[in-house]
Amino acid sequence: MKKILSILLVAAASLGAFFALGGCGLTGRSSDTDCVDGGVTRRHSYDAPKVIHSAEIVALDTNFFLLDWEEGGCSRGGRHWAFSVRREEEGFLLTARPRGQEARAVAVDEAFLRKVHAVILKHDLPRRNGFDAVTSGLPFEYAPCSLSVDYASGERLYFHKDGDPRSAWANDLKALFLRALDSPDALPIQESEVLAPPVPEH
Repeated sequence: MKKILSILLVAAASLGAFFALGGCGLTGRSSDTDCVDGGVTRRHSYDAPKVIHSAEIVALDTNFFLLDWEEGGCSRGGRHWAFSVRREEEGFLLTARPRGQEARAVAVDEAFLRKVHAVILKHDLPRRNGFDAVTSGLPFEYAPCSLSVDYASGERLYFHKDGDPRSAWANDLKALFLRALDSPDALPIQESEVLAPPVPEH
């Protein structure tokens, strides 16, 4: 009986340690394990710098789901957004790919990208650099969101996390991007012409 009790205690301790570490994907280790609903997959980069010294953005990719609001604070649904910035021969190209709407693109300059960096600093996003943890099985409005920004200095800001349909930083970026895309110079583009976001490096 004592031997059986000892085995049960060891098993219980092992399970406790497993769930304390998140169950799916141990913190700080790369994991490709498919998690059951509610499981968390973590691929943090702990050595990612939490301060970005450059202000010169050369490329950007971000995607998120945000609620749309009517006057009076009532939600009228939401939409998934994906934006990218790429360097072109004569400047930069901002592309928007809102789900359910046509993709659009417009040329932007370095002054515009400094405004993007100001939003990044306003919300202290560099402190999230290297964070990568998503929960399986959440409702679609909490689907993973991400931000990837490359700087002329070689610095990179990247995080990937559970979405927040009321996210302040995402709403500010969306508003800034949509103001630029409201220009008469913005043009619709075929989805095949849109550059796909790069695969994150781990």
